[in-house]
Amino acid sequence: MNGAEEEEARLFSLLAKMDDEENEDESLLKEIQGIQENHQDETQAVLAEIKRMGVAEVSDLERTILALPDEDDLEAMVLAMSDDEDALVSTSAEVTAETLRQQIREEKLEALKHKRSGDMEKARLHLRKSKELQQQLDHMSRQS
Repeated sequence: MNGAEEEEARLFSLLAKMDDEENEDESLLKEIQGIQENHQDETQAVLAEIKRMGVAEVSDLERTILALPDEDDLEAMVLAMSDDEDALVSTSAEVTAETLRQQIREEKLEALKHKRSGDMEKARLHLRKSKELQQQLDHMSRQS
């Protein structure tokens, strides 16, 4: 093949690829239109149900919706939660003394690992966590 034939073949390949992309674009547009029509159908169904419900039921529904927490309320709830998930140790009866001992050992090993790597802040965090767990274990032992 000479240079002109190669260029012609390359151009035909590009044209075929453009046709495929155009067909793909058309099918995507049809799919999007179908979604939009589906949403319109759903909206019409909701409006029909609201009309069917009557004024009293709609008012109850509005009150229920208005009673739901808004974004600010949800944000306040999230901020009120502890950032440290490890601090949320289960105190249920399922937590046994052996489980606590294992957690204490793991926290101490993590503390040692971080101390050896030079990350004293993480080492202290794990050591504090092991002490909290030890206190829980001691408390469990005293109650038994």
